[in-house]
Amino acid sequence: MELKMVMSTGVAKAQVRPEIELLLSCARTQVKPESANHIRDLASQQIDWEYLLATAFSHGVMPVLYRNLSALCPGAIPHPIRNDVRNWFQSHVQRNLRLTRELLRLIRILGERGIRTLPYKGPVLAAAVYGDISLRFFSDLDILVDKSDVLQAKEIILAHGYKLRKPLTDDQEAARLRSKNEKDLAFIDLEDIVKVELHWEVASLALFPLETRRLWDRLERFNLGGTKVLNLPTEDLLLVLCVHGAKHFFCRVEWICDIGELLASTSELDWAKVLEQSKRLRIKRMLFLGLILARDMLGAVVPAEISRDLDNDVETQILAERVRGSLFREPNASLEVVKRHFHRIGLRERSSDRMRLRLYFLKDYLRALVTPNEEDSSQFRLPSTLSFLYGILRPVRLVKAYGLNLLITKGNRKRRDSST
Repeated sequence: MELKMVMSTGVAKAQVRPEIELLLSCARTQVKPESANHIRDLASQQIDWEYLLATAFSHGVMPVLYRNLSALCPGAIPHPIRNDVRNWFQSHVQRNLRLTRELLRLIRILGERGIRTLPYKGPVLAAAVYGDISLRFFSDLDILVDKSDVLQAKEIILAHGYKLRKPLTDDQEAARLRSKNEKDLAFIDLEDIVKVELHWEVASLALFPLETRRLWDRLERFNLGGTKVLNLPTEDLLLVLCVHGAKHFFCRVEWICDIGELLASTSELDWAKVLEQSKRLRIKRMLFLGLILARDMLGAVVPAEISRDLDNDVETQILAERVRGSLFREPNASLEVVKRHFHRIGLRERSSDRMRLRLYFLKDYLRALVTPNEEDSSQFRLPSTLSFLYGILRPVRLVKAYGLNLLITKGNRKRRDSST
């Protein structure tokens, strides 16, 4: 599905489902009068409400959709569904409050042991950018610490009601801390409800070469629920949001919405600093991709000179068109990993960076190709003396399961093309 957007309103004007147009029109906290009228007009049409709400939920924008529909056309949602949505939103608010309290508790506990913490995304993003922790969905609590403090912070978190989501041996833990492609340890509380990610980098250094130690001296203070916490400056936060969304193919509207809300929440963004940092870190294409999507899909306002640069960046426009074209499609699981890898390679501006990623992904493919898992052992029952054969049988199983499917898909596509 191709989405052609009108930049002045951010509303789709091509042949798209009215549910998608309504979702995008509501995916913001500040609705202009003309947009409000458009939302009311759309909501009065024959809307598939179950599809709309399921799509909003899967894309993480249910809270702002509910808030805007409740404020602008509360009677539009059919009564039985309206009650379900209201109940969901109330539960969502309670969950966000609980997670925010837990985040502040962990920050306090770590701080008492002399560990500096930077909470980002989650409650801080919701409060600082959306202006209300109820208007953004979040499930994980992300806490950044200096790499030298990771092991001590891990022990403190384990001692205060958490366990590692995936147990690690000492060697595995050490290898994870050494790797340039790993950035966090994941925990879950003993009730299997609250998830915490302890970061030492904001993103893989292979994708985002921002050294965390450079951040600490320029962090700001933010009041979260009456507690002062450290927060990223707006310029750094914009880059982090664009990198995070880009590496995930911007497959959720909420990540585009984050960028739009950040731009709407400040009038003092230092664009020269943003561009300088993006060039130094070699992530300008990721920045531009996020800005194009937020501007063209959600009506985010960027300075005229930046907007001209976005329009003239042909390669990033192509990436943005691919994102828009696949955003509301059901993914093909057998092709998705390959597509994402090519996308991440295309995000890099230097040929040396693209080659480095190609080699990394190739090594990843080869490792996955020959490393057996539980499904291999369940399909091929071998005695322990012959277990080494799993490494040979695994490629055979993968070709049978996925390779033939790909060939069939290509063959069907060729037949369709020749018949049209």
